[in-house]
Amino acid sequence: MQKPRVLIAFHDPDYLLSLENLFKLFGYDVVTAETEQDMLSVLKDGNFQLCLMDVNLGRPGEKYTEPAEKAYEIIRRGEESTRFLALSGDPEIVRYASDKGLPCKTKASFNIREFIYDTR
Repeated sequence: MQKPRVLIAFHDPDYLLSLENLFKLFGYDVVTAETEQDMLSVLKDGNFQLCLMDVNLGRPGEKYTEPAEKAYEIIRRGEESTRFLALSGDPEIVRYASDKGLPCKTKASFNIREFIYDTR
């Protein structure tokens, strides 16, 4: 039986590694990306059940959501039902992204179990 796949894209290598290890504990095949270009490339080629990313991938601290917007658009166009969530440490950026229609939460409010098992 094939493991479910998750794409995790964050520019902070320590946070990326922590998430990678957590998802592996939950039995996921993990694909990681640290840049927008890498994330978009693997997202277009892969079959993922989950996609978790930094809302402003590659531009820490900036009110910039284009990477997440691109990823979410690819997922929404896809035939698979991939669950998507963008994260940020800044509540203002989360509000900005949410106002644009992106599923987004603060890193502090992220719960891996809720993300994995949410059946909405």
